[in-house]
Amino acid sequence: MFSNLLSMRENTKADVIGLLGPWGSGNLGDAAIQDAVMFNIKQRLPEVTLVGFSYSPQDTLERHGLACFPIDRRSNYRDVVSSGRTARPWGDVPDGYMRLLALIEIPAKKLRAVGRILRELFSEVAFLIRSYGILKRVNLLIISGGGQLDDYYGGAWGHPYTLFCWMVLTRLTGTRLVVLSVGECQMEAGLTKWFLKKVLGSANYVSFRDQGSKDAISSIGMGREGPVVPDLAFSLPIAHNVCSSHGLIDQPAIGISPISAFAWQKERDADYERYLLQLVMVVEWLTQENYRVVFFCSQKKMDYPVVQELRGLLHERGLSREHLISERETPSVQDLLSCIQAMDLVVASRLHGVLLSHVMSKPVIAVSYHRKVRRHMEDIGQAHNCLDVQEFDIESFRERFRGAYSSRQLISQNIRKTISEYTVNLNRQYDLVLGVPGREDNLGRRPGAMGETINA
Repeated sequence: MFSNLLSMRENTKADVIGLLGPWGSGNLGDAAIQDAVMFNIKQRLPEVTLVGFSYSPQDTLERHGLACFPIDRRSNYRDVVSSGRTARPWGDVPDGYMRLLALIEIPAKKLRAVGRILRELFSEVAFLIRSYGILKRVNLLIISGGGQLDDYYGGAWGHPYTLFCWMVLTRLTGTRLVVLSVGECQMEAGLTKWFLKKVLGSANYVSFRDQGSKDAISSIGMGREGPVVPDLAFSLPIAHNVCSSHGLIDQPAIGISPISAFAWQKERDADYERYLLQLVMVVEWLTQENYRVVFFCSQKKMDYPVVQELRGLLHERGLSREHLISERETPSVQDLLSCIQAMDLVVASRLHGVLLSHVMSKPVIAVSYHRKVRRHMEDIGQAHNCLDVQEFDIESFRERFRGAYSSRQLISQNIRKTISEYTVNLNRQYDLVLGVPGREDNLGRRPGAMGETINA
């Protein structure tokens, strides 16, 4: 726990690795990535202490069993200590600030605004001071996968600024910084690009999950190279005897995992309404063909209401084969993988709904709302089974479905072959950054200078 971490002498620093990411929103793709990273670190360095830095430390503790510190001061502060009590992440440092500010009376409206700005500033400084104290005990900070090169939520002052702050703290504490298999989603603001260039340019090692993300970063003028190493979720320790009900029911099962408009474009428009209507028509057709349809979510908080809406629309249309339609609860990564294992084919839109289905060697019809989904389908050799949302309709779906379903065994074999190649590259990367014997030029020894690139 962090109380123990803070009491460590700095000469124990080499035994502590921090994992940083935007976890805690209920996104099981992010959770799968962290499960994979934790497993692979512990497999190589069983004695190391792992700590987390996330937007929801309590969720991280409960989901991963990982003591966790807030990634920014606006996070759901749950700094869990060994006594079981909770505390604000800045500890005693800002209490003095807050007592001082409580004495300030600002009657004028403009001065009150100034007071609010000062409070925000003091809170930010106090949080960074506390974060510095934590990071001093950490030898290696890993920005661990996912679409973290992104300003979709919160703009430049959201996650890009957060990453920038932690980069600065690693420079101040001498903590090595590694950026593993990250993806670019959206970089609209000029300030976002500046923050991310500084973060990536200062890291000891950087890799990208796909060529498109690497090209996007190159386009903003980052003057260094980094390898393309597949999404970290492909390094999950998957046993394909995951518990499932597959085989107990003769009718083939088709999993459908829709996506919320809030992940897509922040507001519902005609395109999103059309997307829902086409999904309804897909379900109608599948049940007419005597397939079972199972709704599931890889992001329950955002996507489960969409499942309920789809079921309501089906009811309004008088679907008479409702015994063929069900939904599966997937509160954890293990539950999600078990659900996918029970499917014969999956229809999904969210990236890790698609990707984790491939991890389980399942054929997928991807309805792509974002270029990252198409990138993944191209990389894994399944571009022909990817429908951009603008071209998604029942006729194009039927064509893709019939081809994918009839050749599902061959597709599964090809996916397994590709993932075996991914695993080789991922294992090399873990060995490299963790300093496993037999790898030259790895991060087990400190590079000569911050920003030195170590190529996988």
